[in-house]
Amino acid sequence: MQNTLPADGKTMKGPSKWFVGDVYLDLASVTKDEEDPSKCTNCGVVTFLPGARTNWHYHEKGQLIKVETGSGGSLTTATKLMK
Repeated sequence: MQNTLPADGKTMKGPSKWFVGDVYLDLASVTKDEEDPSKCTNCGVVTFLPGARTNWHYHEKGQLIKVETGSGGSLTTATKLMK
């Protein structure tokens, strides 16, 4: 496994295919496994300005979310909303 960071380390605007509104991404860590690319992980800090949100999507291998300020919600099934 190899742990790398983006070359420039700059904050980037969240792409519109992933987010609605003003969202900013800071990539903190990327772990790559050259022998098994399915074992790659990304760790980042995502900042949502008021009114911003993600587009509805899922992560096939799961996702860990840590909310540091504010509040949010996520769907765990089609009918259950966690807050």
